[in-house]
Amino acid sequence: MLEIAHICACKHYNAGDRYLLYCLRHRFNEFLGEVNWRVFDTCSLFSAEDIESIRECAMVVIGGGGLILPDTWTTSPTGWQFGLTQEQLCEIDSPITVFALGWNLFRGQLLSQAAASSLCELSKRSCFFGFRHRADIVQAQICLGLSQKIDLSFCPSLAPPEAPLINGTVVGFVMAYDRPAFRFRGLDEEVRIVRELAQLVSILIKSLKQRVFFYVHVARDMEFVKRIVSAACCAYGVHVIALYGRSFGQIRAAYEPVAMVFSMRGHGQMIPIGMGRKVVSLVTHDKITSLTNDLLLDRTTVELEGEDLCERCLIAYEEALHTDFKSRAHFASAQVKESIQVACCRAGLPIKC
Repeated sequence: MLEIAHICACKHYNAGDRYLLYCLRHRFNEFLGEVNWRVFDTCSLFSAEDIESIRECAMVVIGGGGLILPDTWTTSPTGWQFGLTQEQLCEIDSPITVFALGWNLFRGQLLSQAAASSLCELSKRSCFFGFRHRADIVQAQICLGLSQKIDLSFCPSLAPPEAPLINGTVVGFVMAYDRPAFRFRGLDEEVRIVRELAQLVSILIKSLKQRVFFYVHVARDMEFVKRIVSAACCAYGVHVIALYGRSFGQIRAAYEPVAMVFSMRGHGQMIPIGMGRKVVSLVTHDKITSLTNDLLLDRTTVELEGEDLCERCLIAYEEALHTDFKSRAHFASAQVKESIQVACCRAGLPIKC
């Protein structure tokens, strides 16, 4: 049986990370047949035994996910969410595929010299070096000074296993409350955003007669969700679903009833889009607009900064109702599959017909 080492955020309870890792392995398995995945946590130090186990594999897959972030693992030897040192990389002679890596720095965060050096070394040793957005590729070229080609590989959560879906009827919300100092310009803006989102929820329930579900991807987000629900004064019409720590099947089943999602999180965009659902993207991080630019969805994108947020969300909601998201889902899924095929070919692995 083919052995592949997968270095990824396997110990995170973030619902998006769990969902994407399942989708990634599923799509690789489609091309390679039965695979034994040796999984290693990217936010861990690697022992000599780990390196030997990786060397025994036919390929090493790193990613996907927004691993380029300095503060999740502050003692990382590389300055980002990656535990392999440059010396250890030199010991690995198996072909390396970096897939759907995310440039996840918040506005105001900077890439350290250690992280830049680590990423440059990784790019040299990879047969496929893929970022999940075109804007990420531009950032990598500028910040890392890379001259070689960088591959585009959309996040695998945009290409879940095909399955019949019911017609959605629910309006979903995915909030984000990690790193509020980076997401919001002070407490006053945070209070304003809560008030305006609560007004939006109230209008959806009371005026538009919609059912509203809040999907909580990360435990920290629950605090922000409760504030919005409380301010909306219509808790009886809101259902809150905690998805952190859940399996792929549980996450997919939870999202199945939705027709539209308002999302502050990247995977809160990608999971429903991959299922052919509609999304209004709420921006406090540049990765949100990176995806909407890639999929030509800028008219359904709303910056949370600025006045009249509720009104702007309702305009984007109306725009999304008349936007073809299913064609975007087909395009993104095809791009993921094509990228995986290219990565496997470059690694010299036999592909199933």
